[in-house]
Amino acid sequence: MTDVSPELRLIAFVFLMLAGADGRVAAGEIGRIRSLLRARAPGLGDAQLDATLDQAAAWYDAAATDDERLAQLGRAAAGLHWTLRSRERNDLLVELIGIASADGNAEVVEGALVRQIRAALVHTLREEELRLLAFLYFTCADADGAWTNQETVRLYEYLENESTGLPRDRVIALAQEAYEWIQSVPGTEARLAVLDERIPRAFAHLSPLERDELLFRLLDLARADGHVSEAEQQVRDRVRTLLT
Repeated sequence: MTDVSPELRLIAFVFLMLAGADGRVAAGEIGRIRSLLRARAPGLGDAQLDATLDQAAAWYDAAATDDERLAQLGRAAAGLHWTLRSRERNDLLVELIGIASADGNAEVVEGALVRQIRAALVHTLREEELRLLAFLYFTCADADGAWTNQETVRLYEYLENESTGLPRDRVIALAQEAYEWIQSVPGTEARLAVLDERIPRAFAHLSPLERDELLFRLLDLARADGHVSEAEQQVRDRVRTLLT
């Protein structure tokens, strides 16, 4: 039996939020949602599918307005460290449009909500990329057990340079979230395991030049204290492999 992932529950919530945008949820829309969820998780049993939709409905009912639901979507996506490749995001948006049309009456309010959902996801995904970058920089700085002030200054400079369009206080908040995240993952090997899982998806869109620049920033960060340790080089080598 397939486990229901947190991401699938969140996607079910997004689907249901769109279906209810016009004040009613048609049987055709529910049928379309069930088909889309089953396509994403073919091993899902009927009871699991029902439970997933019930959870999505509970989240939906807990918020009074679509604005509250959009905010809830952003928080949930960020909390899951949810990352989608651009193609996967586009596939999701196509599915949303299909749900809006499933009742034979794709209304203006549904189309507007699709655009708002897209904006929320893009914003969340960009913030997640920055959060993961901060986690990576912290992992490198702490790899040798001798995290210095020079390294801290350098990594914050990088984050600010890479956060075009975000207020400085939001960048600091993302870095703090990444710091709390790394504190919950003790040891370099465990942190590298997190990077193994997330970097290939989160940074798949980077060009060869951008990948080289990231590797250079890691080297520059490691030598900010005047010495590149073997542990810091290990982090850089692992990232190079993950970006290949």
